[in-house]
Amino acid sequence: MRETPHHDGHPVESADSNLTQTTTNCAKVGAYDNMVIDILREKLISIGITKRMATNLVSMYINRKVYIKINDAMIGPRVISLGLPQGSILSLPLHIIYSSDFKSHLDQSIRIIQFADDICIYI
Repeated sequence: MRETPHHDGHPVESADSNLTQTTTNCAKVGAYDNMVIDILREKLISIGITKRMATNLVSMYINRKVYIKINDAMIGPRVISLGLPQGSILSLPLHIIYSSDFKSHLDQSIRIIQFADDICIYI
């Protein structure tokens, strides 16, 4: 085992003995709020969820209304159809399904460390 820096600069164990270079800083892009719901639906169907179940599941996330409270003022509703809400019980498992083929789209020299909704890309 070899230590490699995690995205926050702390070392983590790596089974990759061929690792030659790493990065200690990884950009964190909003994992949940950039998810395209139509792509999620297709990925759910591709793993065996019925079309009807997948459609019903993602329909909870299309055109949802959110309110924002700043001090004592309530702003909204705003309608959102992109991404998943933080803190939703389904957000993490749906994100894992959504990003499950991420590595297959990368060059073989590029490696990733993934934990929950955090993905660190390194060379």
